[in-house]
Amino acid sequence: ANVYVNAGEWGSADSTLTALDASLGTARQKHEVEIDYLRARIRLATDTNREAGRAALLAVAKSHSDTEAGRLALMYAARSYFSAGEGPREARKKEPAEAVKQRQTYRETAGKLFDLMAGQLPDTKETGDALWWLANQHLDRDDKPEEAGLALAEFQRLAKVCPAHDRAADALFRGSVILRGKGDAQSAFALLRRIADKYPA
Repeated sequence: ANVYVNAGEWGSADSTLTALDASLGTARQKHEVEIDYLRARIRLATDTNREAGRAALLAVAKSHSDTEAGRLALMYAARSYFSAGEGPREARKKEPAEAVKQRQTYRETAGKLFDLMAGQLPDTKETGDALWWLANQHLDRDDKPEEAGLALAEFQRLAKVCPAHDRAADALFRGSVILRGKGDAQSAFALLRRIADKYPA
């Protein structure tokens, strides 16, 4: 079921999880957290009420924050809120004030969830993955000048709170590229020195 969820094959994921759930019997309790997490991911992707899917993920994250499934649930909830806060670029130009306000609320919620991961779950794979994703989301939105600065901050935060993550050196390198693009060669070089010192080949 996990393979199908990660591949975005929601119908196969749902049917596999239903069959697995039915076959576990009394052993279900041992796998309850993982099952609830996968159900929440499927719900987020397939339910027209995305808020219900986000709530399900946050429920798993809150009750099982010390597990991989709980951390993954928090990461995907944060990502979903961030994406909802962005929305289609073309549509935003014609949106009513109420919709703009709702998007701002989603983005603020996403920010709090990413901050929660960085503050309370440092040096975990899920936090590093979350910050890498967030930094690249900012980097991809180069239609706004401030987005490069936000991407730089997230790349640097990843390297700081998840120094052992397999993307930490890449994050510093991407940060140096952003700084070079801003004309700050000295700071860019300082990041490259950090990579050489902390992550020697």
